[in-house]
Amino acid sequence: MTERATGIARRSAARLAAVQALYEIDMVGAPATPVLREFLERRWSDASPVDHDDPKVDANGAVSLPRPEHRFLKRLVTGVTDDVANLDAVIAPQLNSPWVVNQLDTLVRAILRAGSFEFLHCPEIRARTIISEYVGLSHAFFSENEPALVNAVLDGLAERYRQDEFSEKAAQPS
Repeated sequence: MTERATGIARRSAARLAAVQALYEIDMVGAPATPVLREFLERRWSDASPVDHDDPKVDANGAVSLPRPEHRFLKRLVTGVTDDVANLDAVIAPQLNSPWVVNQLDTLVRAILRAGSFEFLHCPEIRARTIISEYVGLSHAFFSENEPALVNAVLDGLAERYRQDEFSEKAAQPS
């Protein structure tokens, strides 16, 4: 794998670990720091892919997932937990009535909060990347309507917060 591909894989792994950590934080009310530590020291180090397109196989034939990019993982988890009320306020107008953020499945809520955090606080990451990554995560966990909901909400956030990325594309001749 190239260095760039490795970096992308580590970023994707950080998103997955962040969503899992945010789920746990939301479910049990645990503080972010110990949950992050447990994910990095125990849970992620024992992880292996079940359905991974390009697994990393070592000389002994063991398969492993790329390690999450630690700084990005910490940025996501602490950023979301520190700004949850604002993120929920950003998500809420994107939901169809009568849905409210607190009624969403906990995992969907974690995915949407992480995605909205990236839209608001990670301008270096393209909107299409954010949408693709979090819709992909929702497909990994759900097979019903949840991925469509995640896609619709993130598309709405892209239009609101990153419209310049889409208007630039539309203005360019094909």
